[in-house]
Amino acid sequence: MADRNTTGDASFRTDGPHDGAAEPDADGVVRTRMGDRSPSVAVIEAAAAARGTDPLDLAPLHATLDPDALERLLGRGEGGDGRAPRTHATFEFAGCLVCVAGDGTVRAEPVGDAASR
Repeated sequence: MADRNTTGDASFRTDGPHDGAAEPDADGVVRTRMGDRSPSVAVIEAAAAARGTDPLDLAPLHATLDPDALERLLGRGEGGDGRAPRTHATFEFAGCLVCVAGDGTVRAEPVGDAASR
């Protein structure tokens, strides 16, 4: 069975590729797209990639923000592609400055001590 990490009501599997999977660039910044993932899962995976760690090693997302609120703000909604392209949320999570945009993009940049790794 695959490992699981739970972020409030959102959980994800860590045993396979996901749409928008990305590696950090030379500055350690991860730029990716949500694809079919929820905003919460995309944030966790982008921050883990930027930090060079397993998503299961990060603090729970719900300790930083409400994953359900992030989903309501930037998720697809019940009827399909309900994202608002000009909406975005920027916050610190797991030693990264994270920006999630309504067009489906996710950016995670290590800050502070995490940036010097």
